[in-house]
Amino acid sequence: MQGNTRLKLLKNIFKNAGLATDLVNSLISKKQSEEKKEEIEIKPKEEYKQVPISVGSNAIVMAPPNVIKPDGSVDIVINFKGVNTPAHASATGRRAVMVSVYEPEGGQYKFGNYSQYNHNFVNDAVNKIITTLQKANPDKVIKRGKLTITGWSAGGSSLKQILANEDKVEGGVNEVIFSDALHAGMGNQMDAGLASVIEYARKAAKDPSKKITLISTGVVPGDRTGQTMASTYDTGKRVSEMVGANPVPVDGSYRGGDPASVSRSGGFEWIQLFPPGKYSVEEMKQQHRKAYEWGIRN
Repeated sequence: MQGNTRLKLLKNIFKNAGLATDLVNSLISKKQSEEKKEEIEIKPKEEYKQVPISVGSNAIVMAPPNVIKPDGSVDIVINFKGVNTPAHASATGRRAVMVSVYEPEGGQYKFGNYSQYNHNFVNDAVNKIITTLQKANPDKVIKRGKLTITGWSAGGSSLKQILANEDKVEGGVNEVIFSDALHAGMGNQMDAGLASVIEYARKAAKDPSKKITLISTGVVPGDRTGQTMASTYDTGKRVSEMVGANPVPVDGSYRGGDPASVSRSGGFEWIQLFPPGKYSVEEMKQQHRKAYEWGIRN
């Protein structure tokens, strides 16, 4: 009964805002279908619902109740690959409007298929969210609050591209989370592939308004046999070195888990979930999934 009441309330809110009721019904139906397919057991912290704000054919927008703060500001999270159901969004514990890009147009989310997801996509998504909320709340002045961008696996490619033009993101980026998602070439190619991340990490190390978290495992993307790309352990270690981060004590309850190591400098943090080493393909898959779950909960 409580769930049905919330759905009716959601319909009324968007109906009063001038949004089509049949669209709301369609999106709610899709949400319920997606939640039935949920595979990860998670304990929701904030109950998110999918809302009818269109930011692209391969993205959904979700939000918890009371997302607007007393001062009219709204925090926004834009995620690339992974967090694509209200149940997952709920598990983050954040009170923010969440945009989830679950599949780029044109096919599977591979390393090179991310050109459309840049600073322009971020600005457009944020503006559509603020405009829609302003229309639904004419008695308030709605403004953007904290902006977080996150990515899992190949989704990190979009994060790097956005950071390369962070100065063109309206209001800047406040937080970045790479969940086993920071990839680059080997050897001399690594620094070039990490340039935008290193620059932002250096800013975060000094600027209290910025934060970046790198979550690493032993997974090597691409050709695992030839290792044509650096592992996220390699990239995390390199960025940590360039920032001058220092190891911090880790116990069994660090942020709800037990990572192998953690290094930090100001707002920069590198979390190494597993020690570097040789792992079977199945073990690497498990680590990759663990990084996803860690990124959701933290």
